[in-house]
Amino acid sequence: MKYCSFLLVFLIFTGCTGSYREQRMQGILIKKKNIKPFYKDKQVWLSEFDSKDGSLARIIQAIEKKEWKQSIQMARAYLKKNPFNKGCFLVLATSYAGLGKYEQASYYAKLVLKKFPTNVAAINILGLSIYAKAELLEDYRKAQRIFQLAFDRSDKEVAAGLNLGYLLLEMGDTQTAQQIFLQTSGRCGACEEANLGYAISLSRQGKHNLAKETLEKVVGKNPAFMTAWYQLALHYRNVEKNYEKSSQYIKKILDQSDMQDIELVEKARMIWYANKEKGVY
Repeated sequence: MKYCSFLLVFLIFTGCTGSYREQRMQGILIKKKNIKPFYKDKQVWLSEFDSKDGSLARIIQAIEKKEWKQSIQMARAYLKKNPFNKGCFLVLATSYAGLGKYEQASYYAKLVLKKFPTNVAAINILGLSIYAKAELLEDYRKAQRIFQLAFDRSDKEVAAGLNLGYLLLEMGDTQTAQQIFLQTSGRCGACEEANLGYAISLSRQGKHNLAKETLEKVVGKNPAFMTAWYQLALHYRNVEKNYEKSSQYIKKILDQSDMQDIELVEKARMIWYANKEKGVY
């Protein structure tokens, strides 16, 4: 609660005092970044941001390539010449989050927020730092409040919306998750990550036809999005009892020789063998 209260106080007193420099640092777009792959049950997203400073822009390019350690080294070298640069602090916060070092990420995010308390990229990282180590329900609710704060702060913010939506699914609040994913989809041009979450939230509410229709649109737009094929396979197995078609979609995943999502492959194999028990090969 203390993080959310801290941020709300800043928002109340500085909500109308944005500067050009703050606009440059604002998280405006998203890329899907599974920033801690050994967190098997949590896929999270970082806000994108840019800078007109050439040196910082080059460090941000390293972040976009997920070269986390290199970006930290570059940022520390930059800080020696430009002490207390808040743009560089945001770079460090993002890079440490990319490494899954959320204590350091949170530290630098708070430094950014001392100067720019409405920066959504930094707020989103604070939410991630709590979500990453959440164990109690109150921890999840605290992360939820901070993601919601970041999401509401800018109508261009998408990463916090994705984090919030999938967190709500984890908490079982499928109706609110559906609303968040729908709103997020509108912000990101119907991006596949938001539409996948939207479909899952529909399915868990028993709205299976609309969920199936949404998933079919996702794979139609991006046939390489294996997670959506997996969700379709679940639909055909669990809802329509069409084990043959379910296995066809599972095979798409298992036939990928370069699959890096080990968890998805493991789950797909479980469905494959379960379908075999129904006489489908």
